[in-house]
Amino acid sequence: MVNRPTINKIDVFDASMPADIEFCWQGIQPYASRLYIYESDASSESSQPVFTQYCESIRLRQQIPANTLKNSHSYYAVIILYDSVGNPSEISYRQYFSCYSAPALTFTGLETDGSTILNVSGFNVTVTYSQAENRPISEYSYTLYDSYKTPVYSSGSKYQSAGDGNIITCPLRSLISDCTYYFSIDVISIDNVCIHSPLIEFSVYYSTPASCSALNAVCDRDAGYVKYSTNIIDVQGHSSGEYVIDNGILNIISGTVYYNTGFSITSDFTFAVRFMGGTSVCLYSSPDTDSSVAGSRITLSSLEYEGRIHYRLSISDGVLPPVILYSDFYDKDAMRTVYVRRKNNLYSLYVATGGEI
Repeated sequence: MVNRPTINKIDVFDASMPADIEFCWQGIQPYASRLYIYESDASSESSQPVFTQYCESIRLRQQIPANTLKNSHSYYAVIILYDSVGNPSEISYRQYFSCYSAPALTFTGLETDGSTILNVSGFNVTVTYSQAENRPISEYSYTLYDSYKTPVYSSGSKYQSAGDGNIITCPLRSLISDCTYYFSIDVISIDNVCIHSPLIEFSVYYSTPASCSALNAVCDRDAGYVKYSTNIIDVQGHSSGEYVIDNGILNIISGTVYYNTGFSITSDFTFAVRFMGGTSVCLYSSPDTDSSVAGSRITLSSLEYEGRIHYRLSISDGVLPPVILYSDFYDKDAMRTVYVRRKNNLYSLYVATGGEI
């Protein structure tokens, strides 16, 4: 004869979905089981089961089909096992459980299809938690990942205050331009139901305003301080050609200006060139005036075709054929800012319309 079985703890589940009821026992192998589900509330317990199911199997579980029970109701389960000749075990002790609708998350400020492009280094993701029976949030945590899906920041467990309701605010700070990130959040209800969002992709691209471009501030959350750095360099080279510097912008519309000594860029950089119309070489950079010196040679030019222009970026090491990037076509009579950026030895070409550098 099979000994009295024990039904394992039954977590809260959504009655619109199938759910497994697992059990265990000690003694000889059972060959069948019969599950009974009764409705239970604070005042009384019904004598008639709302669901019963006989299963000939040695598996240690039975499945309740979807939509058999009702959400926002409480139940208890008991089970009887049978040996190979049909002898029943003692009925198990009751295992109580409840059914509630699965919670859902909606996001404000981030598109779940990965199309979001942020133009700022700091951003708050707003997450709205909803649950049909208004079961409240117990705790939540969110994580920021880099483009390799490696965690770069985790909030740890956070608890919702009474005034916040079902709105969760997730601050994201120190985002780096020209980078792709992923965001995810885990929310646990008071019933210990956890909802895990998928990884939501978003990109960051921003230009530092001219008035602040000399200073870069980075917040170190763990150490509790802000680190400042500057990109100011003192160029003592020699130039030729006529030019005007107006409000921090070098105006060379009337001619050509070049520096051949005292000016060196050995790491990542961004050039912003603002001009309009026509076919011309806008920017040329090389390691040295001697063409035999190794290093990257950069040529940015505008090319006119059938009344429109596009921009061409050529990068060459002086040995292999150049790598060439082209922009889309634009109207030639509009002023535009063209950005050339090198980051981790990868080059990008970006064209902005209107506004200032």
